[in-house]
Amino acid sequence: MENWIAITAGFSPQEIQKAARRVKHDASSLFSFSNHLVITPENLSNFAPTTHDKYKEYLNENSFGYGYFVWKAEIVMNVLLGEHGKCDGIVWIDAGCEVFVSPWTKLKFKNSLSKARESGYMFFELNTPEAQYSKNKVLRYFGSKFIYDLSPQIQATHFFLHGEQGSAIARKWFAASMQGIDFLDHTPSEFSEIEGFVLHKSDQSLLSLTVKSLNLMERTKVPPAGNRGFISRWSASRAPIWVSRNRTGTSIQSKIQRLFVNF
Repeated sequence: MENWIAITAGFSPQEIQKAARRVKHDASSLFSFSNHLVITPENLSNFAPTTHDKYKEYLNENSFGYGYFVWKAEIVMNVLLGEHGKCDGIVWIDAGCEVFVSPWTKLKFKNSLSKARESGYMFFELNTPEAQYSKNKVLRYFGSKFIYDLSPQIQATHFFLHGEQGSAIARKWFAASMQGIDFLDHTPSEFSEIEGFVLHKSDQSLLSLTVKSLNLMERTKVPPAGNRGFISRWSASRAPIWVSRNRTGTSIQSKIQRLFVNF
């Protein structure tokens, strides 16, 4: 049996740490992970030591994303490399996600693991043009092609990495994150941004461009949100992971839906 490790991070405020624990609790009923790591301010230096040393001044609650999410790449890389237990693949689940457990979502999740095992990765993307959400400085670092500028951006909310291909993605993602905080923060590029630019998406921009620079084109369906009322929640019941942006310790699932968690 392969060793899949789930990873969720919860920093500040305290409520997001409760959300991370909620995700871990529900994910344990979805699949028998070898481990489910919850990264917190207290253990961050253990999981991302290089990042902690280089960007220590930004790793605090006063900095957006507890340091522009710079820590995510090293955490993923180190876990994949087996530094926190034997690992064949990782599943990243943001603390704002919902994990919906039912007989059919358990099967769907196992199918997702199988697909990730075959390709070495599994990502979804939204119809947000890369150049509108990645600063010009970073586009140039990756040797941006025209297709980068127009193609949808890969999301870092929930994804899978496996084996050598997954490790290659993580290493290149981490290398980009080590180029300097200006690769992640919201300061403007030295060159003007591309027309229509909205906001640099920090770790997500680096991950998206990493994957595209490796010519990895396979994508999966966009997970449901389930956060737009009753119909949205029940429609989301088809999927094991919802990208709900629920940054609290209380699930948005209905009482009837929650009955499936211990099914």
